[in-house]
Amino acid sequence: MLLVAGTAAVMALPETVDRSARPVPYRIQRVRPHGGAALFCLAVACVCAALAIFGLFTSLAPGFVATTLHQNSPAVAGAVVFAVFAAAVLGQSLSAPCGPRSAAVPASRRKQLGAPPSPQEWCSRTPLSS
Repeated sequence: MLLVAGTAAVMALPETVDRSARPVPYRIQRVRPHGGAALFCLAVACVCAALAIFGLFTSLAPGFVATTLHQNSPAVAGAVVFAVFAAAVLGQSLSAPCGPRSAAVPASRRKQLGAPPSPQEWCSRTPLSS
């Protein structure tokens, strides 16, 4: 009943935009990353890792709070997850933009530490199209 009343109200409202006499041409925009494919691949790898960590934490944290900490309140579990997302928003809001060279540890230092190659190094060696 409510759906029928809502549909009737929408149908009775006048159109707010006048149609133009000629159609607007559709232009395809080609977007290319400024830093090249390696920088784009680095950004994709970082976003995938961040989403995986957030997903893992937000799925496991409420169970940990309920079982290990014996806090069975859904509000407490929700507050923990909210705190993580709020910290992420705050961290992104307060961080200064930085370029790929200042954000990453130099490759020579990574090799000294025995770390695997960074996503940027890996992407620069891997062809994106065959």
